[in-house]
Amino acid sequence: MDEELSPIGRFAGLGRLSVEQPRHHAELGLLVPAYVDEHTGHRYHRHEQARDALSIGLPR
Repeated sequence: MDEELSPIGRFAGLGRLSVEQPRHHAELGLLVPAYVDEHTGHRYHRHEQARDALSIGLPR
């Protein structure tokens, strides 16, 4: 796995989101994980996606 990937909890913190919000936004197609482990289902995001997460999280 790429070292630039963050697990969903750490990524949510970068984007000032709850852990549930990236999952919800992925279902809507707004913030799709860069990698999903096929065995565990764990989601990982690239650091570059934090800007998108902030854009989604700030208006609330």
